[in-house]
Amino acid sequence: MPLRPTNYAWSFPHLVWFGPADMAPTCPGNLLHQFTRYRKLIVPAASCDACTCSSSTGSCTPPSTFVAHAAVCDLVSGAAETPFTSPDVWDGACTAENAVPASLDCGGVPCVQSLTVGKLGKTDGGCAPSAPSTLPLPEPHWGEAAVACEGLEDSGLAACADDEMCVPLANAGYQSCVFLEGDATCPIEGYTERHVYYRTFTNTRTCSVCSCGAVEGSACTAAVTAYKDDACGAFLLGTSVSSDKGACIDMSPAGQPLGSKRVTDLLYTSGTCAPSGGELEGVAEPSEPITFCCVP
Repeated sequence: MPLRPTNYAWSFPHLVWFGPADMAPTCPGNLLHQFTRYRKLIVPAASCDACTCSSSTGSCTPPSTFVAHAAVCDLVSGAAETPFTSPDVWDGACTAENAVPASLDCGGVPCVQSLTVGKLGKTDGGCAPSAPSTLPLPEPHWGEAAVACEGLEDSGLAACADDEMCVPLANAGYQSCVFLEGDATCPIEGYTERHVYYRTFTNTRTCSVCSCGAVEGSACTAAVTAYKDDACGAFLLGTSVSSDKGACIDMSPAGQPLGSKRVTDLLYTSGTCAPSGGELEGVAEPSEPITFCCVP
């Protein structure tokens, strides 16, 4: 056979079998197996567990705005205001802070003809995403193999021309080839049939982490009650408010005292979050190529 190419980076000749990976043979006769390389990486289809999100968590705070108006609710625009302000830090327990006395006069009319209560405060804590997918992703596998066997006779270069060498007679299915690590170009004479195979593959396929979007649909609700006395004993009026809407209550009769107030039944109703993630990402691809150049 022809000696290896004049670029001495190439190997001496080997007998190489090319074919389906699941049919790779042992080397013929007493020839030693040198190595096996592969190509046509088969990457099975895969899927990930769908991501989910728990219901949201959150908290509510009492209204920060309590304002008496010198007009009924339908006419409060422009009417005199008297604050019935809640404490700076308040959990809704009974408080007489900033009480408004009875018969307070606002330009000749009672200052307390209606009471406007602001919206509840709402803080969403978000939703908890499901854990990363635990589905095992199917492993890639090779479709074809190249089995390289010993390719020199004991006689070596003896009795051969300067540009030739003695090699074992190739069995059916084998070819006489030289090889070079990497993706290389074959010579234009002699070993001209090119095959690129690979030592291994890299596999970065995985399922992306689950996450949750903004909270939607959550709400806070509570009952607000005002009292004539300073100890939340003499009922005056009550209403319901939420984190979306406050309330205005007309006073009947007008001019009564706003002695104390409290907020009860403060309730956070969970919302939902849109899940994302759980997508298959990454690739599986061959690596560490080797080029076989064979005698056709």
